[in-house]
Amino acid sequence: MIQGTLEDIERKLSKARTQLILGQPFFGTLCVRLKMVAGKVETTATDGRQILYNPEFVAKLSARELEGVVAHLCCAEIYVA
Repeated sequence: MIQGTLEDIERKLSKARTQLILGQPFFGTLCVRLKMVAGKVETTATDGRQILYNPEFVAKLSARELEGVVAHLCCAEIYVA
């Protein structure tokens, strides 16, 4: 069961991306061009163009954990793109 609405989850993702831009500009710059899309994945995934996420998984993460997950996915973009 999702904790919060999809809009809350999207806001949480947007905040994580913003924190990366401000605190870790290298990762923030990489993730700006990736579209965030709710998808049928267990946790998260990327194809180098978008970040797919499971809203239930994202809802369970702390803000700091989510920043780490987004940064990790942005690193994967380097190898996928």
